[in-house]
Amino acid sequence: MGKKREKKKEEKKGGAPEWMVTYSDMVTLLLTFFVMLLAMASFDDPGRVDKVIESLRRAFGVGGYSPKPEKVQKNPSAHTSETKSTKDQVKPIVTQLREILSKKISDDLVKMTKTRTEVKVMLNERILFSPGSTELHPSAYGLIADVANALKGKEVNLFVEGHTDSTGDASRNWEISALRAVSVVEALQERGVEGQKMQARGMGEFQPADIVDGNSAKQALKESSADGLMIGRGIRGRPWLLNLIATELWGCKKYEVRDSASLSELIAIHYEDILSFYGNDLGVRVARKHLSWYMEHAGVVGKFRNLILTENCPKKVFCNLSAIFEDREAA
Repeated sequence: MGKKREKKKEEKKGGAPEWMVTYSDMVTLLLTFFVMLLAMASFDDPGRVDKVIESLRRAFGVGGYSPKPEKVQKNPSAHTSETKSTKDQVKPIVTQLREILSKKISDDLVKMTKTRTEVKVMLNERILFSPGSTELHPSAYGLIADVANALKGKEVNLFVEGHTDSTGDASRNWEISALRAVSVVEALQERGVEGQKMQARGMGEFQPADIVDGNSAKQALKESSADGLMIGRGIRGRPWLLNLIATELWGCKKYEVRDSASLSELIAIHYEDILSFYGNDLGVRVARKHLSWYMEHAGVVGKFRNLILTENCPKKVFCNLSAIFEDREAA
């Protein structure tokens, strides 16, 4: 009996069961596998782990896993090609516009800006329309014809925006700005620009191109949080604009140009000061742009405007100015 017990004791082995070894190896391999997945994970590229798992699934022939569909990435070379193509389309249009409108740009009747995909052409509103009017000046058609010649046959989308100042009724300003845009669109279409490529937009008094009155000055100060203003093209032909803005913003004493006689007197004083400073020969040429701005503001167009701006004799300029404004006062 004692020998049999000793034999049974010898048959017992110490440690974990044999199956535990295989199980431990499998768990260790799984742990290693998941550590590898974690190391390969990337928040910038969440599809990376899906690709690894799918690759393993195919290698081992295991089903039951459906990765998320891969996102189609844009071809960088295609995007570069598209950008280049857009630039190639814009560049010749800009060049042609600058060539055709060079004289108007130098006279500050036209202002051009461009981005990578857009060209903005701003036409002087005093050349296009009289204050409160929606009918184009006769002299504006030549300028619009130049723009139409540059755009005819081009693959462009044209947005025509009409504006007003802040005087008058706001609802009426919406109407005027929209009708002004329509007038320009119709004039362009009559000169060969395709109607389906154009849109007319009325901007009312809320997006003036320049600071032109007290309201637009207040808006500029509000949007920029600046302490001061720089007045640009809005002051041309209206040197009293600074006083009007100061009156509205800070309550300064108002200077008024009451009638055509007052405007004629102001122009004459300004003209004499220019001649006194530059001398007659140079002064006559320097004064022309100022006289042009005054007449644009006053709505003087056609042959009367050309007569004054081509005259070299100061005395005749004075006489022509007086005659024009006296006739307006009488009317």
